[in-house]
Amino acid sequence: MMLVGLILTFTTLLTGIGLLSLSGWFLSAAAVAGLSVATAQAFNFFTPAGGVRFFSIARTASRYGERLATHEATFKLLTQLRVWAWQKLLPLSAANMQGLRKGDLLNRLVADIDTLDHLYLRLLTPLVASFMMIACLFAFLAWFDVGLALSLCSVLLLTWCVLPVVFYLLGNAPGRALIDAKQQYRVMLLDVIQGQAELSLFAANKRYLAKLEQAQIRLFDQQTAMANITGLSQAMLILVNGSAVILMLYLASQGVGDATPP
Repeated sequence: MMLVGLILTFTTLLTGIGLLSLSGWFLSAAAVAGLSVATAQAFNFFTPAGGVRFFSIARTASRYGERLATHEATFKLLTQLRVWAWQKLLPLSAANMQGLRKGDLLNRLVADIDTLDHLYLRLLTPLVASFMMIACLFAFLAWFDVGLALSLCSVLLLTWCVLPVVFYLLGNAPGRALIDAKQQYRVMLLDVIQGQAELSLFAANKRYLAKLEQAQIRLFDQQTAMANITGLSQAMLILVNGSAVILMLYLASQGVGDATPP
């Protein structure tokens, strides 16, 4: 199922680029064909219009199938992981688990959802599919101009190699701090809920709720730090994409293959 999700993700990228490429060519060719009556009458707009519809439908279908396949693979892996975890936990006695608090155990059982969601859906699948797409894009552009293909794919490949490493280093420490803050908050929250009778008896509710609020503030601070890093990564991607477009327009203005501007 993971392989199916990867193939559908690659298909989505391929049909998306095909749709943009064909639409751009269609508009440009229609504009050129409209310069004279003879070229307008000879221009075949049925075939590219059908191609645009095909790519649109294929992109929608592959995107929908990719969502189904990747999430199904994640849920199946989660099922196997949790069954394995419970099989290991059930035979243990209270003495074996005396070093673990219930909130800590709950956090370990729940945190795998976030981990797998980010690992497979947002890291492995996009990276592999984008690498495959860069290879196909190079082959397609090299058909017209090898220089343009090398320039664009070099920028994309450099981005593919550098940006994940940079933002992994930037987000490593805040990510660990976020996990610790989430664990502490869940442990304290479960303690407050389960210990309501004792806390009320000894009039300690306000003190523990104040500690819980501090843990919540630390959790929000770490989430804000991670959100800032995520926003910076998206901004860098937009900047790189815009720079790549400007570079390609500049290089293409000098000529594409054997065709040079007058």
